[in-house]
Amino acid sequence: MNTRREEKQHFSRVTSIIRVSEAEVVEPGYLSTEVIQQASQEVKRLNKLKTSRMKMNNLLV
Repeated sequence: MNTRREEKQHFSRVTSIIRVSEAEVVEPGYLSTEVIQQASQEVKRLNKLKTSRMKMNNLLV
């Protein structure tokens, strides 16, 4: 998808968490409720965007 650079950077912290082991997550608040909620909201937003683009592509076909 054509996602703006700023949007990718905003979500990069969450995706970086996925790549590390539990022992490596030492920063306080790294997996806070707020961070988890932000990640959940971003996934929902991206799913809506994907659905919208898929519908648009189907109309063009």
